[in-house]
Amino acid sequence: MKLLFWQTKDFFPSGRLTPKGIFTQKRCSSTRALYCRNANPAWDGKVSMYRLPLRRALWLIDEKGAHNTAPTDPLTRLEENIDAACAEQETAHPLQGAASRYAAYHCHHMLTSFRAERRGWTEKSSGSGGSLPMVDIVRVVEYMFFASVLLHLTALYEVANKYCESLIDVTLSSTIFLSKNVKVLLHKSSAADAEELQDVTHREGELGGDAWHSLHWAVVHYSKGVCHWGLLDHTDSLFDMQRTLSPFRILLLTLTKLLKNFYSSVHLPHREKQFLLYITSAEGSTHWLSGRVGEGVTKADGSTDRSNTDQMDTEKYDPHCFAQQRRLQLLPLLWTAVLGCRAASLGGGSRFALARHALLHVLPLFSKEAKANIEVILIAQALYISPVASLKANSIHLGTFLARAERYEVFHHSLGHWTAPYTELLRRWMCTRKKCEPLLEVRGVHKAYAAFRDIPLCALHLCGEKCDSVSDGKAFVHELLLLMLLQWSSLLNAMVTFHGESEEILASTRHVAQLVGYAKKFLHRGENGTELLIYAAEMVLYSFSLRVKILCSMKGIHLGEKDRANIAQFEEIILKALPCDADGILSDPAAHPHSYLLK
Repeated sequence: MKLLFWQTKDFFPSGRLTPKGIFTQKRCSSTRALYCRNANPAWDGKVSMYRLPLRRALWLIDEKGAHNTAPTDPLTRLEENIDAACAEQETAHPLQGAASRYAAYHCHHMLTSFRAERRGWTEKSSGSGGSLPMVDIVRVVEYMFFASVLLHLTALYEVANKYCESLIDVTLSSTIFLSKNVKVLLHKSSAADAEELQDVTHREGELGGDAWHSLHWAVVHYSKGVCHWGLLDHTDSLFDMQRTLSPFRILLLTLTKLLKNFYSSVHLPHREKQFLLYITSAEGSTHWLSGRVGEGVTKADGSTDRSNTDQMDTEKYDPHCFAQQRRLQLLPLLWTAVLGCRAASLGGGSRFALARHALLHVLPLFSKEAKANIEVILIAQALYISPVASLKANSIHLGTFLARAERYEVFHHSLGHWTAPYTELLRRWMCTRKKCEPLLEVRGVHKAYAAFRDIPLCALHLCGEKCDSVSDGKAFVHELLLLMLLQWSSLLNAMVTFHGESEEILASTRHVAQLVGYAKKFLHRGENGTELLIYAAEMVLYSFSLRVKILCSMKGIHLGEKDRANIAQFEEIILKALPCDADGILSDPAAHPHSYLLK
């Protein structure tokens, strides 16, 4: 019996611009190996087990928007600049055709195989109280991953759009099966269940322990696919809201159970307890999924605001769009919670890495009308300040989460001042008397540049009794700046560059300059550490200036029009952000833009 079904249709507006390409991170070799194996002989279905040719799919995704992160010498860079335009024209059409053929073929066969296997799972679960054997649960997770990869691929190339609803249907149906079998995957971390947990872990290895990596990458690809397709902005019917209300209520109930499992051994504040209790009820789950009941608007604590001014502008509020966004958010949010619970059951530590990375990719789904509530705060707190782990996340990991959430405006002002959710999480992290996880070295200059953009501005609003990184937000940001500058300088090679470095410098310069301007607003308050923070940020900008000067002096490097435009914008930002004398000359002559900018 099919759990959910609606007719597929070509619902996307014509003439929409091709989404910008993205860089898909390198997958672990174990995930690649899993889908290169033959079908599991333990499965006794009548239809052969479908395996998505993963290597080809990931290659197509990477080729669409990959950055060339490999360092290049000047001669190689010059050849790339000369041939870039011709190569792009020659490869665009073949790549599009290859993606179109791949998506059409494998979407059809994957959906056919899934529907056949789903009938078998339904029969098994109906005869065993809803539970499935471990081998079938692993298979459910695989289909979630397959559908997410295909959703991402079709979104990047804007092909096979008639399969979009069916791919989301696969993720939804698979998530329902997963929610009914969470107890099989997750076990309490008590001593009584330790031996049983080891047995299950051993069986997972035999059946394909990489299912956890599949679940992790399903979150990443699903979130990117939803964003690239523009489904958060789409106003036509993607879900049957009434028909899917009951299944999504069940999934929301599963999410609350997982959150309660996270905090079963610690005391939660009254507001957070009330929120979990409220969204468990029929009224509360309807509020969460629809955003509004009657004339009221849902607030974070489960109450309603009749003024309609706290949550959103009523003229812009679209109840259908809000409800659709909530449904699209709930699936990866639940998957991330499952990853977090599994890491907690194994003792936490570095095992939280997969769940944290997944949560970072869920954040863009909250960038529209349907903002995050306390459920996201609770998940983040469990992953970065886990009550069961002996160590808490290091400052770089926490800073990255805060900066990403701040960038996508994940939380709404209804939770207080716009910085309130962020500073509250940072305060709890600082008050947690645990050692931090060791800092890991950043791999590649590309990520070293990106790290500067993951410094949160909201931390400046947290004032501590002492000016140190464990109690004061400004000292916390100051420490992050020094760490980023140290790792960036250690990875640089003076006479080696990479394609797109001027873009990376410009993007990071904008964020650090914004940090400088933001910090200067606190100077008149006389708060400790502000001047030291501004000095550290200006030191980063001076370092970027010197790097641009070196790039422009490299022999054999030909700066294209795009590079020149980036450097011109860089000059404007530097002149505004760094201190100058009356004649507009920088305090440090070596970093003056006119000394290296090519006219």
